[in-house]
Order: sequence, then structure tokens, then C-alpha cells
Amino acid sequence: MKKRNEEFDVKELAGVFMPKLWIIVICALLCGALLGGYTMLGVDDTYTSKATFMVSRDKTTTINTSDIELSYKIIENLAIVVDTNNFLSELSDEIRKKTSYNADGEPQDPYIPSVSELASSIAIKMNGETVAFSIYITTDNPYKSHIIAETMAEYMDPENNVRDNVGEGSGLIESLDEIDIRKFLPAAYSRISITTIESPLRATVKNNKGVVTSALIGILAGGFLSVVVIYLLSVFDSKIRNKKKLEAYFDIPVIGVIPAVEPEKTGEVAKNEEK
Repeated sequence: MKKRNEEFDVKELAGVFMPKLWIIVICALLCGALLGGYTMLGVDDTYTSKATFMVSRDKTTTINTSDIELSYKIIENLAIVVDTNNFLSELSDEIRKKTSYNADGEPQDPYIPSVSELASSIAIKMNGETVAFSIYITTDNPYKSHIIAETMAEYMDPENNVRDNVGEGSGLIESLDEIDIRKFLPAAYSRISITTIESPLRATVKNNKGVVTSALIGILAGGFLSVVVIYLLSVFDSKIRNKKKLEAYFDIPVIGVIPAVEPEKTGEVAKNEEK
């Protein structure tokens, strides 16, 4: 018996997949619909509040190559700092203080985010090859995203918040040391300046869930898996279905092929079927 050849040519592949093309299409569409539907109905809505800042040295307006390189290191350190339990615990406490009273000055239930919730909601991204960076706060509630972003902005640029919201002569300038991201950085970075470019705003539109993208991924995944399954079934199929496979398996010429014929039915069986 000749060793079985597992290689397929184009004709054989076409013969394997074309009759089952409808199965591939149905599986692809079904997986796409399931994944897209899950994304639409099963994934929670999210809202993002964004703030943008610029890093400089001692409030200088001149920026050179060394300043840009220093800014990269500072922003990388900031990304590490905002992911530490020490900073996130303090941030959570500050958010609780900010939400203890409503806009009318009346007490209300404070929003106290957990450390894990804050860690999963905060992202820092550099704005290309510049000294600017942005903070993105994403939660399931626009109010939560805004209050976290607002408090983060106070840590990044406390002087801006005191100047804009409190004003000089209020007696609160001394509180800068309490809410300042620089106290979490190495002493060498104590003289850096972080300036607010864009203050955080409350999100009014939900983030895109990516339903279309999920559906396309599902279609591709479903089609690919169905193709793999059909191919494997054909490879492990040991039945000899045509003359070509018979010659390939046994390496002998085939003189003739007896067609499949249904056996003749006896008179008694035929009578029973007619009934």
C-alpha cells in the first residue's frame, strides 16, 4: 500500500470547500452576529473625560532638545506614579472631599472610588514627540469621569486651579504642597512646571463600543474556524471516494469502476412499500 499523500492541490481544495461554502458563510455570519450583539448589549457604556498638560523646566518659554528628553522621562515617571497605591489612595480621599457637598453646598453621599477602580480608569498618553501629554479618565458614568479628571488636574497643576477657582489672598495658597503630583516624584524633578492646556470637561457622548469592529472580528473568526474544521475533517477522512484516490493509495492502475447500484427489491418488500 502506498503511503498516503496529505498534500492538497488547488482542485482538491476547491472540491473540499466549495460544496460546504454555505456552512462557512453561515458560521461566519452567526459568529459575527453573536459577538456584535454581545458588544452592543453586554458591554457597559463608558464615558471619557480628558485633560491635557505641558511639561517645562522652571516655567521657561524656551524649549530645547534636552528639555524634550527630560519631559519624556517626567511623563514616564508620572505614568508610574499615578498607578501606585499611595497616590491612588490619596486621590480617592480628595475625590471624597470634593463630592461631600453638592452645588448648593448641601451635604450628600460622597463618591469614594476604590484604588482598583481608579487604576483601571486612568490612562496617560504622550502627544507625539512633544512636551505635552494627556490624561484620559474612562468610567461607566460621565460624572465620575469628570470628577476624577478634575481632581487629577489639580494634582498636575495645582497653581492653575488655585488661581482660577480660589484666587490670591484666600489663604489657600499654602495648600499647594498637599495637592501636588511633584511630591511623588524624585527630588530632581521638584522644579519642573506642569501647565494646563485643556481643562477636563464632562463627557456628553458615550464612547464608541466598537460594535462594527467586533462583528467583523466575529465574521473572520467564524469563517476561519469553520474552514479549519472542514479541512481537518477532509484530511482525516479515510473513505476512498474516487478513482484518483484509489490509485494514489495503492499505486496500482484501476481497470474499471463498478457504479453503486441499489439492490433490487423483492416482491414482498415492494408490496409493503406501495402500501
